[in-house]
Amino acid sequence: MSFLLKFVDDKPTAAIAAALNDVKGKAAIEFKNQSFEGEWATSGYGITAIRPTHIQAGAAATWGSCHAWEASYAASETWTAWVDITQTELAFELITGIFNLEALPKTTEVYYKMAGIDLPTLNIEAMYAEDLSRMFYQKPLYVSPAKPWTMYIKGVGGTGRERLGLLGYTIGSHSFLILRG
Repeated sequence: MSFLLKFVDDKPTAAIAAALNDVKGKAAIEFKNQSFEGEWATSGYGITAIRPTHIQAGAAATWGSCHAWEASYAASETWTAWVDITQTELAFELITGIFNLEALPKTTEVYYKMAGIDLPTLNIEAMYAEDLSRMFYQKPLYVSPAKPWTMYIKGVGGTGRERLGLLGYTIGSHSFLILRG
């Protein structure tokens, strides 16, 4: 189920806080030889806003060289594995939503496959009726280290590129959080 951000201040804050606490607890076990250092980790592990560099998506994604969120459609009305990776051992991803910066967006639906389990398809078109084209998930998703995950997107209306991206957090080792393109 999704939660559509109708006003700038509306989001499932309690669900995101609970998911963050859950992932931080799992990270304390995963990174037991390191200490949690929050937003400015310098030697242990920490947390930051999810970045394209954190999602090393491979051939399916077009953001590899520019390090900006972007999707590419080669055909109209097709499903594309936008992210199809095994998560690094150095980080968790907490996915809280999706955004789209295009004036004429192509992406209409998304679904995730987490550790081999298909999740329901979400139609995201309603977010384009808002001033801010972003949508938070009522229940955030998290990806554990070394687990496979795929995010599929479906576009209509032709081929081309689109500035589509994920909202959320990366909880990981200092060496992973400071990756730069």
